Amino acid sequence: MGQDSEPRGASVLPKRDGISVRSLTARKAFEQLSHFQKLYAHHLSRASWDGALITHEQVSHESAAIFDLILELHHSCDGKWNSLLDKTANPDAAEHLEKLHTYAALVLYNQGNYYGYGDKKFVPGVPVDFLETVAKNASARAVQLLRECKEPMLSTEPGHLGYPSEHAQSAYYPGPEPISQEEVDEIDKLLDKNAIGPENTRIAKYVTDEGSRFKVMQACVEKEPARSLGKTASGALVELERGEHAETLKRICESLEKARDNSETDAQKKFLSEYIAYFTCGDIARFKEAQTLWLKDRSPIVESIIGFVEQYRDPAGRRAEFQGVVALTDKEASKTLRELVEASEELISGMPWVRYFKDRDGMGPFESDRFEAPEFTAIHALTYCSSVTFLGINLPNYPDIRDRAGFKNVMIANRNQPPDLRLIDPAEEARFVVPSEAAEYLSVEYYTWDIQIALHELIGHGTGNRLLRENSDGSFNFDKDHPPLNPLTDKPIESFYKKGETTTSVFGKLTTTLEECRADCVGLYLITNPKVLSIFGYDENSKIKADDLIYVAYLHAAVNGVEALGVYDPEQKVWGQAHERGFFATLQVMMAEEGFISLSQDNESKRVTVHLDRTKIITHGRRAVEKFMLELHMWRCTGDVTAATERYESLTTVSDKWVKVRELVKAQPSKPWAFIQGNTFLKENGEVELREYEETPLGLEFRKRPMDLVCGVEEDCLTGKTRIASIQRFW
Repeated sequence: MGQDSEPRGASVLPKRDGISVRSLTARKAFEQLSHFQKLYAHHLSRASWDGALITHEQVSHESAAIFDLILELHHSCDGKWNSLLDKTANPDAAEHLEKLHTYAALVLYNQGNYYGYGDKKFVPGVPVDFLETVAKNASARAVQLLRECKEPMLSTEPGHLGYPSEHAQSAYYPGPEPISQEEVDEIDKLLDKNAIGPENTRIAKYVTDEGSRFKVMQACVEKEPARSLGKTASGALVELERGEHAETLKRICESLEKARDNSETDAQKKFLSEYIAYFTCGDIARFKEAQTLWLKDRSPIVESIIGFVEQYRDPAGRRAEFQGVVALTDKEASKTLRELVEASEELISGMPWVRYFKDRDGMGPFESDRFEAPEFTAIHALTYCSSVTFLGINLPNYPDIRDRAGFKNVMIANRNQPPDLRLIDPAEEARFVVPSEAAEYLSVEYYTWDIQIALHELIGHGTGNRLLRENSDGSFNFDKDHPPLNPLTDKPIESFYKKGETTTSVFGKLTTTLEECRADCVGLYLITNPKVLSIFGYDENSKIKADDLIYVAYLHAAVNGVEALGVYDPEQKVWGQAHERGFFATLQVMMAEEGFISLSQDNESKRVTVHLDRTKIITHGRRAVEKFMLELHMWRCTGDVTAATERYESLTTVSDKWVKVRELVKAQPSKPWAFIQGNTFLKENGEVELREYEETPLGLEFRKRPMDLVCGVEEDCLTGKTRIASIQRFW
């Protein structure tokens, strides 16, 4: 299929059996909790799911209405969707209903109508008259909700998330006029000048007779009329309006107060109090204090992450999606991770930016000397409210906190499960691997990924926090008169962070993909380390041989790079996901090594296969990864945005040759994943009950079944419209 023949915009959903619905069960760990721990987890979960209402409005302009429509349809028929059909008028009604079920399930899982991983829009692929009939048979409210969202719900454009344009949208910029990257950059500089964190903000642009003006909407409970922040460098007026999502955040605070009442430690009480203060006033300084206090809650039985955390989906890389995670510690799996933590200083001392300085004092000029053993635990997610369910999490995201107070790593143990080879066709499941190797690849891949994610989080994100910079008082954290040598050039460094600069303000939209790529390279580099392999129980005598594990790890990295093309938009020349862009960059540097990796293409069967010479992993593959990892590290530590942009943009530019490979990748689509989670309920006797559901799209819908719509309403500060202000009672 030629490039021009590919449908633009969104993708039509696969049939129900084309979705991989998986259970994120935490029952065993939950049943081991004490009564008060269950209450603590329950109220944190309620706070997290309340926050989903904020997430919907961050995904797309229409996601909130679509979500409300799905809940209204389900509520109106008490889950008996067949009763909404007009079978005599539409013989295809049953097929359309199945598509609608599939669509509803993925909207609920992705928190909107764009895939959380890849940022590409999906549409139900059903006629509008079918939806109108279903809504009419449901309720007047369903008719009204459909009227609000049917056009964007069914349209394939905008097909992806990004700066507002004909083909992209971003709900972080919801105003009536499209905003440009340059305008966002100018506004963010003004926010920095006013000490206003951008994480919990959105920006609306208006055009008047006097020119452009902008409203920055800050999420917090406290409401305040718009006040001037000054003008941008271009002379546009910028105002701040506090109180977006006020009612939702108020309910979140109420749940956090109840969680605090059932907390077991002073650290938990303190960081929850700071979270409440942050959500109340919106000041990012309170959130950073909460994160600092959260780090002192060492090895909790119930772990939690809540707030405006990850900045992946903002095209500017600064505004953060609301997310809530509540998880329970897996003590056995955590033992291995603690062994890795104990070996971390030794592993870091062998990294190329440390090893370069043979007569160094400590870890050298480009690594923090103090590596305080961080928290690293395996946890079972009880609640994971986010547009993406990640396997590993490393927080806080603020380098100053990490350098001063450390960080936490967690592995979501119930997120990654090995496949049952009896139930699948390995050659179809591992579509980019030589068919004769597919079964071995799948049986080993799960274990390699576990190790790589552990290394990615602990050593990858645990390093690179010493940024050479000018301090606020004009001093420097390095010898500016005799700057250290750059291991890439053997010459003194020529760049550093100026006063007030951060990685985000310097690297902009590249920040996240550069850092994720760096952490991925660390994992791939260290998985060949005998000590790492020994910690996880692999050697030449183990059931899975160490050499086989290493081979699959590098083959998996190459496959990831090929698969990444699926989220690239050749029309707009944009990448839909930060991790995937990094995968492709890593593939490029490995393929530059002669004879290491090659691809074979079969246009007739529409397959592309990855071939890797396992005899060259150390001499070619690891060498390429090590060099690239050093580049990524030095760009980060010295703020060298010029070198980073030139090299990384070159590596991730998709040539015509790769566009043809992409066509074959798109012809072998992987199944969208959807994790179904349980819900906790507070019973009349004061006990907490965990309910779990079947692994089907219908199970996802049942999990969101509305039980009580008397929850209050919230007014949208941009449109004046109201919507239900809490989904706490929807379970």
